[in-house]
Amino acid sequence: MAVDPVTSRRALATELGAKAALAPGDGLVAALRDLTSGGAHYLVETTGPPWGTAA
Repeated sequence: MAVDPVTSRRALATELGAKAALAPGDGLVAALRDLTSGGAHYLVETTGPPWGTAA
């Protein structure tokens, strides 16, 4: 799964093997729950600000 506001990056994600590439916004949580049979167990933040990866 990939979530990105930029259309070209979502397209690249699917080219690189993402099963789905979604835009953030209304309906995102429901779509992710549907695609993952209830919700993801893990999240990997790869492009955000440093505080996005703070544990």
